Amino acid sequence: MCRIVILICAALLAGLAGRAVAQSPDTLKALLVYKCPLSPYLEAVYKRPANVDGRGRFLTISAKDRPQGFVQCMIGDGLVICEASAFYGGTVSRKIPLPAQAIAALQRLGFAIGTNGENLLYERAFSGEPDFDAVAILMLTTLHDAYGVREDTELQTYAPFAGALVTACRR
Repeated sequence: MCRIVILICAALLAGLAGRAVAQSPDTLKALLVYKCPLSPYLEAVYKRPANVDGRGRFLTISAKDRPQGFVQCMIGDGLVICEASAFYGGTVSRKIPLPAQAIAALQRLGFAIGTNGENLLYERAFSGEPDFDAVAILMLTTLHDAYGVREDTELQTYAPFAGALVTACRR
């Protein structure tokens, strides 16, 4: 039984490593071009009612088949605050930590490492009107570089106050 568990873990880690190796500027470019823009969702969350707390303040995006690997961002009070999951997948009780190369990718994007398995935090100040497109690109790049999301990955979003937004995908 123990041998089977070790083989399954080894296969999973090999798959994660394969995803990290398979990334390139071309796969990121394909993801950014073929996915619908997230900017309208970010703007809707930014304009949310002032009395909203908790998760309702964020736009959250993840791969549909790996919801534990997510990035979520909020914009307000002159700050962009994002959080990236410290885990790749698994169940809530048995989370699989991100491999070292994924953590390094998040650090290159400006995320600070959490302690004791906490999620990674990104925080930047802005002045004037927020750049929703830049935050959307950061979110998609995070999913690409750290979690292996590609253009054919089905994404799921949680965006309260977005309403019935219609966004056009560009090719």
